Amino acid sequence: MGEMQETMTKEAKIAQIKREAAERINDICPSWKQSNLTARAVELNAIRHEREWNEQELTEWQSMLNIWQAIKQVRLDSDAAESAVNALQTIEEIEAFSW
Repeated sequence: MGEMQETMTKEAKIAQIKREAAERINDICPSWKQSNLTARAVELNAIRHEREWNEQELTEWQSMLNIWQAIKQVRLDSDAAESAVNALQTIEEIEAFSW
């Protein structure tokens, strides 16, 4: 019985981590803006195949890469937090865990 309760607690904690990661990513860049950035990246890549980027386009590209790097870091951190939760042994450890 205790193992089942621990598993459910781990699942709940992981669900909490996933929700928080989604909120952190949304704070960095809402999904509508992510879609717009993806579309703009396609446009910039098409331009790059026709000519060199101008300074404004290069700056725009770098800004988009910085946003993507921040999102990837949240994903890496949340993956690590989920792994850490899975390695915990007691309900007390799971309940006390934060990231």
